[in-house]
Amino acid sequence: MSLKILVITNLYPPQELGGYGRCISDFVSGLLKLGHFVQILSADAPYLHNHTCSTFGLHGEPISRILELKGSYKSGVSLIKNRSTCSHIDFFNIDSLRNHLNCGWDAVLLGNIDLIGTEILPFLLKYQIPILHHIGFIDPPYPVTEFPFSPFYQILPASCAVRKSLVSAGFPVSSAPVIYPGARCDLFRPAYGNVSPSLLSAISTHNSGFSLGSFENPLKVGFAGLLMGSKGVHTIVLALLLLFKNGIYFNVSFAGSEYQDSYRSRLENLFVNAGLSDSYSFVGQLDRHQLSTFWSHHHVGIFPSIYPEAFGISAVEIMASGVVLVSSCVGGSAELFQPGLNGLPFTPDDPVSLANALMGLVRNPSFMFSLASSGSDRAFSSFSVDSSSARIASLIYNFNIN
Repeated sequence: MSLKILVITNLYPPQELGGYGRCISDFVSGLLKLGHFVQILSADAPYLHNHTCSTFGLHGEPISRILELKGSYKSGVSLIKNRSTCSHIDFFNIDSLRNHLNCGWDAVLLGNIDLIGTEILPFLLKYQIPILHHIGFIDPPYPVTEFPFSPFYQILPASCAVRKSLVSAGFPVSSAPVIYPGARCDLFRPAYGNVSPSLLSAISTHNSGFSLGSFENPLKVGFAGLLMGSKGVHTIVLALLLLFKNGIYFNVSFAGSEYQDSYRSRLENLFVNAGLSDSYSFVGQLDRHQLSTFWSHHHVGIFPSIYPEAFGISAVEIMASGVVLVSSCVGGSAELFQPGLNGLPFTPDDPVSLANALMGLVRNPSFMFSLASSGSDRAFSSFSVDSSSARIASLIYNFNIN
């Protein structure tokens, strides 16, 4: 049976900041592939995308960017503090929801409601249809005192780490089903086999007499994510400088938007002051297809977050690309791989720990091949967005049966 699902979230691609919006978009893609009808309601944040956004998404889903936010994500997060203004926004949003909810929906899938607020929850629950709220942050999305005790409301944590965090904060979700965000692994699969062509070439060059990490065969390292301190990008830079001091050559590329003023320039200064101006590049924000190409040129992908992450979609994309994942393992990202089998861990915000992990890889290219191959297999078998979307649909069916 085909389902009609209304998706409500604050930002929806291509207007996005990080993984949460992409996660919801990926769920939509999976639900559409299963034959369900999906409509998106979100806010309009044109400052997050250079071009006018279509009323249809990448997968053909209709989008109404009609909701209003109680703040802005322009140049960081700013909140509207005037209570009267916030009340007017709540009234407007509820009125907009009312106009859409009289269409016989089978369920509502909630994403990120930051700057929208929990004020919409009591109104949604009046319709007595399943409200599935996917929580994509490690911290609770709202105060526990605002939790709506209703048989129609179900929290879906993005990882076991998220569920544990919610339980610790007093949320009654100890048995809530974990729905991993997953990744569009199909978009990242290497053209041949399950290992990055760049890594295969580097190993071949190594076996021909030009050691990996030499001037002729530099280690190629990548990062994809927001350029900000809590993401730990500086840990990569400092670790690579340590590698260079130990005679290991590298090229590193950073994909993503700057989210912290002057952070990128400080990173660049570290390279320039070390005489490594030709060893790094910042390529800006990339879409999924561009990211796939990006990772095909690398040997190692680093997930260096310092603050606990709910999941880590970019880490799964690294694995799916057949690139070696080296991760700080904070929050839910620790659930993605088995250390030494399909990825390598390092201590968060510790350049020495990361440098040691990278030096160990450079000295053992065959181990890199094994990690990359096993990591790719794990990404496809355990973290496909299609399987996560199927689980969401199954939960809706079970709700309606019960």
